[in-house]
Amino acid sequence: MIPLLSGNVGEANSEGPTFFNALAARVGGASNLAIQGVTYPANVIGFLAGGDAAGATTMFNLINQVSVIVLTEIPAGC
Repeated sequence: MIPLLSGNVGEANSEGPTFFNALAARVGGASNLAIQGVTYPANVIGFLAGGDAAGATTMFNLINQVSVIVLTEIPAGC
């Protein structure tokens, strides 16, 4: 189970943590899963604009950082 720490993926029993706990169970436990939420204003204007540009940029940058780690630091076949 993912620890119930305050963060930006939702309240303890909301969709975010519930989904991440189910995902952790599928990949062999929370130690095999890293989760990072992205803070952004959830409002109608952002929704109608197709999402928050700053939040999308943050998510893009986080994904790029992880992909560099995966491609350079994790041995092939792991």
